[in-house]
Amino acid sequence: MAKKIPKEFYHRFLDEAGDTTFFGKGKIPIVGSEGVSKAFILGMVKFKEPLQPLREKIIALQNQVMSDPYFKDIPSIQKKVNSKGYYFHATDDIPEVRKIFFEFINSVNLSFEAVVGRKIYEIFSRKHNSNEVEFYADLLSHLLKNKLLIDGKLVLIISERGKSTKNKNLLLALQKAKDRFNKRNPDKKPLHKLFLIFSRKLRNHY
Repeated sequence: MAKKIPKEFYHRFLDEAGDTTFFGKGKIPIVGSEGVSKAFILGMVKFKEPLQPLREKIIALQNQVMSDPYFKDIPSIQKKVNSKGYYFHATDDIPEVRKIFFEFINSVNLSFEAVVGRKIYEIFSRKHNSNEVEFYADLLSHLLKNKLLIDGKLVLIISERGKSTKNKNLLLALQKAKDRFNKRNPDKKPLHKLFLIFSRKLRNHY
């Protein structure tokens, strides 16, 4: 019987920072204005230790924050607690909580890579047809192009982002990745099957 491959070997978790917005109403350029980033970043993490114990540690940390008297009057925390339960999120969390999670991440055996897309109007128009969805697919393809020789399968847990993470666009990203792979490796053939798993909220998988 073939040895079962651990999930952490072929699972990748993806999230982003910034936004894909280039224009406001009336096609007015708004990159760099208040609330609109100058770049969009897609990050991918691979954990090199069993996922279930890791998940349990994160849940324990979340419970620690919820039960800590020091945080009982923090609106951003209590809002989550009173809604669907507390979860870590750097944008919402106060510095003390970010430090707790930073120390935890620092203790985990993992690897991380990211692709950064600077939001340049000329490139956006010429290369992505002024389409935010195509911009997203192009960046994602750069994260995937070097993963196409992984034997077996690759499971992507992706934070949902409107039309950008619809199945059609993710398959476009995969095709772009294959094209880039084939161009660099004309004598090699991708070996793995790719499974795309969508998550409305990435925290559901932590």
